[in-house]
Amino acid sequence: MNRVPGIFTYKNEAYVIPIYRGMEISGILDDVCTRWTLIRDQVELKCRIPDMGNSVMKLLNGGDIDRIIDMHEILGSKMINIEVHVFGSEEVLSIRSSAEQSSLNNNIGTIVSGTSSQEMRLRSDLWHDVIHSTGQIFVSVEHLRNDLPKYAISRGFDFTFIKNDSARVTVHCKIATCGWSVHAIRNGLGPHFKIKSLNNVHTCGGGLSTQKHPRASKKWVSAIVQEKIVDAPLYRPKDIKKDIFREYGVDLPYHQAWLGKENTYKEQFGDERCSFNELLWYKDAVERTNPGSVVELDVTNEGRFKRFFICYHACIVGFQTGCRPLLFLDGTFLKDKYQGKLLAATALNGQNELFPLVYAACDAENEENWTWFLTCLKKAISIDRQITFISDRCKGLLQAIAHVFPHSHNAFCLRHLADNFAKYLRGKCSLSTKDALIELLKKAAYVMTAREFEKIMVEMRKLCVQGEL
Repeated sequence: MNRVPGIFTYKNEAYVIPIYRGMEISGILDDVCTRWTLIRDQVELKCRIPDMGNSVMKLLNGGDIDRIIDMHEILGSKMINIEVHVFGSEEVLSIRSSAEQSSLNNNIGTIVSGTSSQEMRLRSDLWHDVIHSTGQIFVSVEHLRNDLPKYAISRGFDFTFIKNDSARVTVHCKIATCGWSVHAIRNGLGPHFKIKSLNNVHTCGGGLSTQKHPRASKKWVSAIVQEKIVDAPLYRPKDIKKDIFREYGVDLPYHQAWLGKENTYKEQFGDERCSFNELLWYKDAVERTNPGSVVELDVTNEGRFKRFFICYHACIVGFQTGCRPLLFLDGTFLKDKYQGKLLAATALNGQNELFPLVYAACDAENEENWTWFLTCLKKAISIDRQITFISDRCKGLLQAIAHVFPHSHNAFCLRHLADNFAKYLRGKCSLSTKDALIELLKKAAYVMTAREFEKIMVEMRKLCVQGEL
């Protein structure tokens, strides 16, 4: 078997794959995608023909591989030059086998450009021939298992596994009377799988709509959205559901989109539960590589996570040298599987821009956790200047400030004061009286003298008397 060397390059990294007659496109795609973690269904191969300018030949099957080898022998070129286009990206990946450099504009998107709405192509149309013939080779059994649902979704049918292990895979159409079937076995001693027999005719007529397809599993969804989630971790399940319907014609239930996202998160970022075990390592790593940082990890007697505090050395220096002795304290919800609260202290720099100083994760916003947080904060900043704390009336926070920073000043956030005042006045006076009182409150917050402040207080008392408050 004559093999022609091909040099595959992607982002300046070279990778050699021998190309030979009878080689299947699926094997090349699987190899390339595995090498550089690409999504196979978004990749298209094109061969640049030597001595013919910008002429290219699209590679769709094994027959095209045979033809480019024939052309290679006729022209006497040493290597074959192939280019890979990634659907939905402006980037063109190069698979080159010569020193030539070429640039192609990627005009291929989710829907073929220049077509009418009736002629729009779904990405799932590209899966029509992922299962196509006896003798077809797959890089591994896992690649075969991944391609079967794609083929079923594209063709509009479902299937059942008769055999499914590391040595053989046999599937039949879900309709018992239908003759469609695939039987694949391990090809030799390696990981590759080969289709031994294929009856690719549906006597049942298929008949499943792709819009509600049982093979659109969370694993399938995960494979579709994994790159998007890496780039945009806040990608919402409802957007996943909408995008998959637009691009693949599959109408997912919301819970399936959510499960697919969770599965991708687990694959890309690890199990949330197990990540707690990494906090001790992270604490040691920060203290070793970022000297001067303050990191505290508190656990229960049983060794379970309780709370975590971190203040980087650069933040400490920035606060001490470039910020006023003013800190804003607040807490918010952690919107993950295990919930909890995020406590934070934020400063203002000389340009009135927010300057994050410290943060902590804990189970609840209460006096115990705020006291622990402020004790860690005091250890981190250790400055002689009196600090003014600005906050809302968080549960336990005022008591914690008085305990840890007894000589500090304390102020309340005007927006929170106004909101709380509005809630207090609700239903107790007319709307006009309530609005007037809130405006006077805001005005009082900005006066510069005690005399001006007392004057506004007199006005507020008059309004309260008139409104029978």
